Amino acid sequence: MGGCGGEASSLSGEISVDGQLVQHGSVRLDPMVGTPGPSAAAPIRAGRYELARRQGIRAGRHSVLILAVRERGGTGQRPSVPPGNSHPKGKPDATVQADVAQYSATVEVAPGENAKDFELKSRGPDS
Repeated sequence: MGGCGGEASSLSGEISVDGQLVQHGSVRLDPMVGTPGPSAAAPIRAGRYELARRQGIRAGRHSVLILAVRERGGTGQRPSVPPGNSHPKGKPDATVQADVAQYSATVEVAPGENAKDFELKSRGPDS
């Protein structure tokens, strides 16, 4: 179906960075000038995302914002304690640390179901 409004579309696929599937993150789709419909977002789980028809995506050109989260695990170190204070039980820090990388792309969505994998490259020296 063509024209303004039109049939809702879906978009799904895999997202990887440097050949590794993104385990956690989010993907956001924003219609570009001349493309009708709302913005839509979905989580990335185990490398996959799905923007469903019920989200109202329409055919046309969209900008894509991808946030990829890479967990690095806990530090295993005891938290720093100001001099004169004692740390209860002295347990190591078990917090999970993570790196979040942001990527931008564009995609052309056709009417109906669409599949699009994003194969991204890391930026920076410690990626």
